[in-house]
Amino acid sequence: MKPMVILTGPTAVGKTELSIRLAKILDAEIISADSMQVYKKMDIGTAKIMPEEMEGIKHYLVDELDPKEEFHVARFQQMAKDALKEIYAKGKIPLIVGGTGFYIQSLLYDIDFTKEDGDQEYRKQLEEKAKREGNDSLYEMLKQVDPKSTEKIHKNNVKRVIRALEFYKLNGYPISEHNEKEAAKTSPYNFAYFVLNHKRDILYDRINRRVDIMAEQGLIDEVKRLKEEGYEKTMVSMQGIGYRQVFEYLEGNLSLEDTIEQIKKDTRHFAKRQLTWFGREKEVCMVDKSQFGSEDEILTYMLTILKEKGSMMDQLKNYYKEMGVDEKVFDYAQEVEKGLKDRFETLDAIAQLNQIKVLNAMQKHQIAEMHLGGTTGYGYNDSGREAVEALYADVFGTEDALVRPQITCGTHALGLALSANLRPGDEILAISGKPYDTLEEVIGIRESKGSLKEYGITYAQVDLLEDGSFDLEGIKNAINDKTKLIHIQRSKGYATRPTLSVDVIGEAIAFVKEINKDLIVMVDNCYGEFVEEKEPSEVGADMIVGSLIKNPGGGLAPIGGYICGRSDLIEQCAYRLTTPGLGKEVGASLGVNRQFIQGFFMAPTVVNAAVKGAIFAANLYEKLGFKVIPDGKEDRHDIIQAVEFHDPEKLIAFCEGIQKASPIDSHVTPIPWDMPGYDSQVIMAAGTFVSGASIELSADGPMKEPYAVYFQGGLTYPHAKYGIIMSLQRMAEKGLVEIPEIS
Repeated sequence: MKPMVILTGPTAVGKTELSIRLAKILDAEIISADSMQVYKKMDIGTAKIMPEEMEGIKHYLVDELDPKEEFHVARFQQMAKDALKEIYAKGKIPLIVGGTGFYIQSLLYDIDFTKEDGDQEYRKQLEEKAKREGNDSLYEMLKQVDPKSTEKIHKNNVKRVIRALEFYKLNGYPISEHNEKEAAKTSPYNFAYFVLNHKRDILYDRINRRVDIMAEQGLIDEVKRLKEEGYEKTMVSMQGIGYRQVFEYLEGNLSLEDTIEQIKKDTRHFAKRQLTWFGREKEVCMVDKSQFGSEDEILTYMLTILKEKGSMMDQLKNYYKEMGVDEKVFDYAQEVEKGLKDRFETLDAIAQLNQIKVLNAMQKHQIAEMHLGGTTGYGYNDSGREAVEALYADVFGTEDALVRPQITCGTHALGLALSANLRPGDEILAISGKPYDTLEEVIGIRESKGSLKEYGITYAQVDLLEDGSFDLEGIKNAINDKTKLIHIQRSKGYATRPTLSVDVIGEAIAFVKEINKDLIVMVDNCYGEFVEEKEPSEVGADMIVGSLIKNPGGGLAPIGGYICGRSDLIEQCAYRLTTPGLGKEVGASLGVNRQFIQGFFMAPTVVNAAVKGAIFAANLYEKLGFKVIPDGKEDRHDIIQAVEFHDPEKLIAFCEGIQKASPIDSHVTPIPWDMPGYDSQVIMAAGTFVSGASIELSADGPMKEPYAVYFQGGLTYPHAKYGIIMSLQRMAEKGLVEIPEIS
């Protein structure tokens, strides 16, 4: 059963503001159950919520129809069902807000209106009778056969009156009876139904004040304008309270004073009818505002009810079950997550800092819509490309930056930075141990055509100490007259050593510079961007290098890499990327500036989601007895989580689960293969929007001891969480792991 939360109550009770706050807490989107707010051009008399009041919460069935169009319960139901599909597809909760009880009932219990299809001939006769004898004549007919319907249908709502008469003629029993039978159905939704109310005198005072405000805001002029545009008082839209009274005023049948008073009176009567309706509904939770000291207390109470009903969690469990997750696996995962709340709040604070840092840079550099376009050909005077590079340099605290779609991947960016700034006879000294596998052939550690080794550039390496710290004595002894560039890899790669923090990297850089200030320090920053409050370039790195389909691309960049650093080094990189003499002046952006800029803007939040997923994975698998790197309590310096299985079947099963949880290619089964650049077979799970994007949910690992999987990414935390749960589910299905009982 899918979740649904309903917030209703009489008009003017204060549903709108409360609904926005509730929607934010629940991550919900709102479907209006108001019979009038669906119409365009009718803002004042409907007390319609305005876009600025929505505070970013998507609303459905607001401002969607022209007032000439007929809006009735069957149409509401269909439009609301369409909205439900969209909301559920996003993984969000629908919040139904409004005071039209029958509309809510029709949706909640999926009332069947198919029998309402009428006799066209009979309908025409009734329409002509109404024109000849007036609306009262039809209303009296309905009273004779279906008095209950006349309690709910206004006599001027001719369309509904006719529909009720048609139903009786066709079926031989009242439509009210049909509706009651339908209302007796069991709801297909797992719902919580809140009815907001207030003391009668307070509610009536609120109604009176609202009508006065409407008058001040220009209700008369609004109706006058509608009348002038050809909207007639007989239309369904014009039967709303406020509109039909003003029509009477405009036709000279009421004074202005009497009009306002009549609106107040009719609205109070309507509120009374609403409360009568809601009082008859099943399984409602009455919320009397007079019993609470503040709106905060009301929200707390409602959330307590939701928790007790278990509406959201039960539905989440049902969704997971539909998607292949056993209840035992789900319960274990939820238990693990319970202990991570405080940890996640700390991560949110880091994300907020980095988000504001990026936003500040965008405003400082006056990023404009023109920067979102692209160029072709040579790419001369590409303002968007220049804006992107200015942003990267600013946020990462460097003199210059090279950020290009022509840089195909992180390895390409690293190879470019090395080959641009090294010459025959120079030596690379890697002080964080062996670099990532794909860089081995670039350097010439493994023989390959076109390697730096072929150009007379040598390589030396100092491993980290057993505790994961830099071997300062070893570094000092390894630096010689040939040493030109110091290589530091922030992330672990396919190693099981700890990821290096920015502060630790800064200490190593300071040590190296004390020995020789002219040494170029290059940090492979892949997987680390925005994980901490600062970057290695802010603690002395001369160049930082990374991929745009990892952290800084925010899941939107379709390709690209970056090099940020000293201007002279970046200039050399540009000459190597293009050609001497042209450098940064060429290189068309080919329409990717929008993705680059928007992705960079979103990156802090996306990275935050990925880090949360990594921490969740660490805690989940650590509790099952596996070695995880980092462990469940360690601070994070990149988005990668390693889990050692020492079993190829477990590594394969984990990746199968991740693939199954993917939005793209979830039906594909990953298998180990001879991937270019690696010395063993590699299994990769990556059902991503951008091929190979490891900021998206992905996992991979080499088929060799310790058979460790490297999990990373997740554009949203819920997706990362689901991926991890599916990895465990797959292992459980294969009998490779025992899920503990949750007491």
